[in-house]
Amino acid sequence: MLVIVNTENGTKVRAVTGGIARWSDGAMTHAAKAGLVRGMERVVDCRDAVAGAGTLERVLGEGFDGEAWIVTRERYDPPLAEWAAAKKSAVDAERDRRRHPGAIDTGLGWSVDFRDGRDEANIGGLALEAMVLDGQGVTGTVLALRGADNMTRELTPAEMVQVGQAVRRYIADIYAASWVIKGALDAAVADGDRAAVDAVVVATHPAWPVAGA
Repeated sequence: MLVIVNTENGTKVRAVTGGIARWSDGAMTHAAKAGLVRGMERVVDCRDAVAGAGTLERVLGEGFDGEAWIVTRERYDPPLAEWAAAKKSAVDAERDRRRHPGAIDTGLGWSVDFRDGRDEANIGGLALEAMVLDGQGVTGTVLALRGADNMTRELTPAEMVQVGQAVRRYIADIYAASWVIKGALDAAVADGDRAAVDAVVVATHPAWPVAGA
């Protein structure tokens, strides 16, 4: 059993499953695993970084009180490089979250489901097949794909290639955006500009593309 103590308000929350304890503090949700927290000097919550706050968290003390493993954490003002590193970790998490936005505009007047790795593999496989057929000169509607509107469409190889390109372009734009944000953080650290690091709000940064835009 793990109990997390929030030093700001003294809240204690017992783990319910899997050795995980959670509590809410404003817009943030914190989680820690007993097997990961024990022995660590510092715990960084990247969702704190996403929120744009100027503080991180660290473990003050921990131990068994006869009933549960107690971990006490506090917020602290981190060194500039550490704060920027936490935000860069948040960029990676946000990039991965945005990779599968639910649906992507194909550019053909409809959208295709893009919810997870399975959708990504399916579209990638169909696009590869379409490239082969296109190279063979096939122009008929020989490939079927179900759209996000649950309508199945018969596509030509060229149209299927266009769908695949829309998906790959979106993913490439996601990675490009993450590099832009990380570059801004690196530049701020090089300039010693803490205000610039604080100003980077990862979740709503304008560099992130809109699916299909």
